Amino acid sequence: MKSKLKVMAFEDGYDIEAILISGGIELTEVEFIQHWDTSKALEQIREFQPNILLLDFYIPPKNGLELLLETTKLCNSGELTRPDVIVGMSSAMSKNEAMLSNGADHGILKWDIAKLPIWNH
Repeated sequence: MKSKLKVMAFEDGYDIEAILISGGIELTEVEFIQHWDTSKALEQIREFQPNILLLDFYIPPKNGLELLLETTKLCNSGELTRPDVIVGMSSAMSKNEAMLSNGADHGILKWDIAKLPIWNH
């Protein structure tokens, strides 16, 4: 039996699940969780162990880049399992580029998240 794809989003302004559904992404075989702040992000990532991690840049209290850097550090030390795919998804492309430069696998405007090929599982 194929296990569900686990997706975790950190986004404080928009319903990412709704953006994916309106973009034509079928989520019946996806376990989706969205957190609206990053106050307990590392603990939440560790517990959920997402396959796909979606990071907004402009989210409090730690922004997406800070969370990406902390996640990468913990993965490199073996304290955390790295998600298969990490996506920087900001409304500012320059912030997505910053996340790409620091280890994200994709950087995209959040409204275009459904266009990524990662949903063809």
